[in-house]
Amino acid sequence: MCTVPEVPAALRQTHARWEENGRPPQEPMRWNLATWSKWMDTDLLPSQTLSIDRAGATSVAASAVDGEDAALRAFVTAMIWGYGPIGYGGWRTQRVLNLAGHRAGALFREVAEVAAEKGPRDAYAAMAQAPLTYLGEAFGTKYIYFCTAAVRDRHRDRTAPVLDNVVRHWFARHTGIRMSGAWSTREYFGYLDCLESWGDELGVPSDTVEELIFRSQVSDDGNRLWAEPAMITSDPQGEAVVALDELRAAIDVLGEDTAARASSALTELSEIINDR
Repeated sequence: MCTVPEVPAALRQTHARWEENGRPPQEPMRWNLATWSKWMDTDLLPSQTLSIDRAGATSVAASAVDGEDAALRAFVTAMIWGYGPIGYGGWRTQRVLNLAGHRAGALFREVAEVAAEKGPRDAYAAMAQAPLTYLGEAFGTKYIYFCTAAVRDRHRDRTAPVLDNVVRHWFARHTGIRMSGAWSTREYFGYLDCLESWGDELGVPSDTVEELIFRSQVSDDGNRLWAEPAMITSDPQGEAVVALDELRAAIDVLGEDTAARASSALTELSEIINDR
């Protein structure tokens, strides 16, 4: 992206409806404590057990500079906000952390520190230069966003908003700009140029522009302001892992003898799923 296009008509319309409705906030994201506890150390989970909103996740991210454990909690909170009630979010997040090992906490703390000291663009670059396996831009920018939102007062209200599939598809449809979804400072900085320029014209911060874009799928009847689509694509492997875990728990309830008889079959199923 070299030249920032004019504010798209679709965004102007969504912004106008948002203003007319009194600037309603985005609904909090529901999540399941029991499901996430199967995959995560409970010390990494947020204290809220029913839902978490942008402000709540930002509050947790404010402590990410305090140490690696705090940064890991901020990351997990961002993932919970991103996945919401989807059953395999905990499994996916655990996979990222397990493969990264000690590197994860160090990287997440570094990103938070860079966000505080240098700002949104440098924070994105810090993550993009050595991204963790299985942590793509769509969910990686969720963590970066909350880290930058926590220190927005230091950087003229600038943040590093989320860039996921929903936003990319909107850009392709309404601006003709196509972004790969891979970690790319060139693409992301161009994306920020658009959001910041449009936000300045509309009188809102860049992350509000991103939020409006995400929420701008107007229903066919036009009665609702927006309808939020799924944030992520299907993950058959993750769904299978979660389903197998629930099956194992159900069999355990039937007694030790039944669980012992089913053990080899469950192990075989697990190997088939993980070797996919």
